[in-house]
Amino acid sequence: YAVDFDSETWLTRGAGLTGAANSKLVTVSGWIRVDVEDIEQRIVYSEQSAAERFTFYIDATTNKLCIVGRNGAGTIVLNVQSSADVATIENQWVHFIASFDLSNTGKRHLYVDDVSDLNVVTYTDDTVDFTNDNWAVGAEPSGDSPFNGRLAEIWVAPGVYIDLSVADNRRKFYGNTGRPVSLGSSGQIP
Repeated sequence: YAVDFDSETWLTRGAGLTGAANSKLVTVSGWIRVDVEDIEQRIVYSEQSAAERFTFYIDATTNKLCIVGRNGAGTIVLNVQSSADVATIENQWVHFIASFDLSNTGKRHLYVDDVSDLNVVTYTDDTVDFTNDNWAVGAEPSGDSPFNGRLAEIWVAPGVYIDLSVADNRRKFYGNTGRPVSLGSSGQIP
């Protein structure tokens, strides 16, 4: 389902994710349709005691999709981005999917509209802090860096690595026709 976000709308959990544990593995997927470009826009954001831990967002300067993960000490251990400008594709849905195993540089993937598009800034064999006390969708929990556009089928799986170099694995999220596929009522299908 799609949700329309503007600078006044975001979701916050106000708590950690049930069963989440720090991990070297993570997979994320989603569909975005950006209405405003050249501003930083959070898609998903997590924090521990008001300090950023895991986020994916649109960068204000480059309009690229960025994924950043920090360890328990707050050090960046994962920092990747797309080369595609995902914010200036007007009136069009864009799909992204990424999966990482920080213990292995051969297990890192980012696809935009089913095309491999990974630029690595930082990739350290360490764990990302997923045991955070607050998670938000469409902005930071405070409302800063709001997403302006539409989000659909946002899927975040700490502790899960999926080999996205295998096309059949990408088909679990991005159908053969370039359309979304059902992830199940609770995201259990992939």
